[in-house]
Amino acid sequence: MKIWSIVSGLGGTGKTTLATNLAILASSQLKTLIIDLDSEQSAINWYNARNCDTPSVVFVKHKDLQVFSETAKNQGFELVIIDTASAKGHLNNTAVEVSNFCIIPCPATSYDIEAQSEIVLIIKRLQKKAAFIITRNLQKNNNIEDMKNLLAKYGLDTATQHMSDSREYSLAFDDGKSVYEYASDSQSAKEVKILFDWISKLTHIESFDLA
Repeated sequence: MKIWSIVSGLGGTGKTTLATNLAILASSQLKTLIIDLDSEQSAINWYNARNCDTPSVVFVKHKDLQVFSETAKNQGFELVIIDTASAKGHLNNTAVEVSNFCIIPCPATSYDIEAQSEIVLIIKRLQKKAAFIITRNLQKNNNIEDMKNLLAKYGLDTATQHMSDSREYSLAFDDGKSVYEYASDSQSAKEVKILFDWISKLTHIESFDLA
């Protein structure tokens, strides 16, 4: 079983959007679970709006995460995606600790980049593999390479593909869908598929074509 944790030093970085969209792609061929660690339960609310049982979504308290991750393995889940809360210190510590790979969504601003220092320290202390994904990039924003150069100071990879600030993400989310389900030919759907393939390769999950 692989565990991907989506962690960030700030709220509003697109963690739940990324978690749900990646999970939809994975669930077409892998038994996939989203663990919602946020007390606001945004992933749970998204799941409740769906007319579909997959992927599975469950709310878990931080103190129960380690035990529940073992339960998920025993239940045959092949991929677990942890949607973390906007928290610091030991709360993110637990999610990072149980993970095989950490994904750090970071909007394309210098403020958001500077705010990632604490989560990077946790990841490095626990010696976990991790990478940044630039999120909420404005369609006319041409400073992606500048942002990648700023993120390089942390010594972690940054995905070559970024996530745009397309309204399709929020419209799909409100409908309990991924952008791939909402508009499969859209640029947003293409972004998520590229990111899924990229993370899958890094974590040794065989990539696959979608029907």
